Amino acid sequence: MAVSANCNKYPVDEDNEKLSSMASYLFSNETLSCDTLGTIKEIPMPGTKKLHIGFGFWFNLDLIAQRKSDYVVIFDIDPTLAQFYYCLSLALRQSISRIDFLELFIVILRRYNLVKSIHAINNEQHLRSSLTSFLTAEGSWLNSVENYQFVKKIFVDERIIFSLFNISDSSKQQQVFIWLSNNRHRFSLDTLYLTNIYE
Repeated sequence: MAVSANCNKYPVDEDNEKLSSMASYLFSNETLSCDTLGTIKEIPMPGTKKLHIGFGFWFNLDLIAQRKSDYVVIFDIDPTLAQFYYCLSLALRQSISRIDFLELFIVILRRYNLVKSIHAINNEQHLRSSLTSFLTAEGSWLNSVENYQFVKKIFVDERIIFSLFNISDSSKQQQVFIWLSNNRHRFSLDTLYLTNIYE
């Protein structure tokens, strides 16, 4: 499984055209996410390689770190999230520590003029504060060196794919089911995250 290493440009079709001008949800606004992470950590691990499929952004990384996913597929309808994943991938590949990652991520987001595209983030200082809070947040993939290194390795080893996807399209749902069925000997679907964001 290979990562789409250059997620910088994605076509904007009629399904997601309106989203390209809206602020993107980088961070989860869901309540009880710490409870979810605590519960999911207790679920027995499958005997095969674990696949995580998720929609959205940051919370997927927390889930990956908790479940120690072997492969990751991230979908979203928002084309701007593809740019965020590209920036995240660059920062992870170049960083040598959690703090270094945060600084690089901010620099790269600034370089691509994406800071103002984040929902509920007013400026770079607000972004820095939000990101820094994840260093100590319960269940965060950035709250330990081990979790940070695990998520970084997923990106470095190219075991993550990001793709634009409209979950309401039944033909695309069918393609995912067929792909999962055809690859059931390689891995098991371990976690599926469907964000609560309407889009």
